[in-house]
Amino acid sequence: MNGGRITRLVVSGYKSLRKAQPLAVRPLTLLAGANSSGKSSMIQPLLLLKQTLEAPFDPGPLKIDGPNVEFLLTSQLLGHGNANAREQDLKIGIGYRFQDLELTFSLEFQRAQDGTISLERELVDFGDDHVPGARNSQTLCITEGSIPIEVAKEAARLFGGAMLPLKDEAPVPYHVTARGVRTRSFLDIGVDVLDDWESENASYGIPVSHQVARLITDVMHVPGLRDPAFARTFTRTPMGDSFPGLMHHYFASVIQHWETDSEQMQGLKADLLALDLTSEVEVQTVGDTALEVMIGRFVPGLQRQLSHMVNVADAGLGLSQVLPLLVALRAAKRDQLVVIEQPELHLHPKGIYALADVLRAAVQRGVRIVIETHSELLLLGIQTLVAQGDLKPQDVSLNRFALDGEGNTHIEQADIQQDGSFGEWPVDFLDVEMDARKRYLDATWLPLGTRAVLFLVVDADILRVAVMFPMIDALPLFLTLAWWDASSPIPGRAN
Repeated sequence: MNGGRITRLVVSGYKSLRKAQPLAVRPLTLLAGANSSGKSSMIQPLLLLKQTLEAPFDPGPLKIDGPNVEFLLTSQLLGHGNANAREQDLKIGIGYRFQDLELTFSLEFQRAQDGTISLERELVDFGDDHVPGARNSQTLCITEGSIPIEVAKEAARLFGGAMLPLKDEAPVPYHVTARGVRTRSFLDIGVDVLDDWESENASYGIPVSHQVARLITDVMHVPGLRDPAFARTFTRTPMGDSFPGLMHHYFASVIQHWETDSEQMQGLKADLLALDLTSEVEVQTVGDTALEVMIGRFVPGLQRQLSHMVNVADAGLGLSQVLPLLVALRAAKRDQLVVIEQPELHLHPKGIYALADVLRAAVQRGVRIVIETHSELLLLGIQTLVAQGDLKPQDVSLNRFALDGEGNTHIEQADIQQDGSFGEWPVDFLDVEMDARKRYLDATWLPLGTRAVLFLVVDADILRVAVMFPMIDALPLFLTLAWWDASSPIPGRAN
């Protein structure tokens, strides 16, 4: 990592995110909401930048057909709420902290008649918020072509690349001009110097986007569809500090590399065991270009034998889908951002609940995680960790996505409380399971005068049996029918 971390995303003009929607990126950032409410749309612009910066050629300001996000037409990604809404310009904001600086890059893109996308301008907001009396909320505006020399001077102070002609004590007989130069999805600054006699020319560069671009390419992406789900071999890839494209292309090579790193390998095995999936994993070489991931058939209480090792394709879909996720969380460095879509895919409820603790451990190692999820059980596991004091409330944020009547996405952020609750939160969230249970109970109530349902409640050493009667136009009436000592025989049960 380059010493910085992404702290904020702001998106407008992208699909259903017509109006600017901010997202604070905390160590554990959760995105929840109904299908097609805009959760993926919030993180896709960041992934568009990632695949543009990682392309082996210059694809223009935005590569829309890449491994992380794929479109056929630029019109498919630009802002559209209802069917009659006018197409909007796309704006992507990336906030990050670098040393004592908080900076936000705001990129403004436009679509031309021929379908191409152009980068219209780049705004850089900055402020030394840790320095008393420092200037805050300053903005540099960079466009392609000629820009004021004052902008270049301030950019050189912030990002380096300072040169003598931009300093106040520079010799007088120089003509200095500055220009914005597109570097993939960003605008850097070029400075041209010409002396009075036109006998000496020089050009300098100011790497305005270097820091933020590195943070974006460092993002690790675990998509919701982790193909190939039933692959028996995986391509051997070189090990590096970053993982272009999708994480599932690298996990087998990373595990093989960890066979010489006992701490990482033992950590991965501990994660798999915590999810009740297996206690052993290893990688075997197949030829010179392929790898085979082998999984120990998990039988609690028995030691692994070589004959119990099977190909990951034969060990269940849950294992093949969760392995790239676990490897990403272990491979990520401090402050590195891991984006995970649907981490609960194909996991047993016990594994989903246990996954919360795996995420907690990654957060405590300094990894930053953005998760898109539909799992109430995973959220409950995270709430429990906060209530137990194992996860700091300020490290977690839950963001609820919903569409308004015009089809526009709105985000509501809830800060988790010390007791694990999410404070002021819409009543229609996390109530699906309760409603389903109520419907089941409604269908199975006992005929006791009017319909009624029995509840068994264990309270310390006392077992209480209660009956709830539904009342018309009245609050439900709870009647305690009987109290038994927990050690006493319970009627209707063999002892």
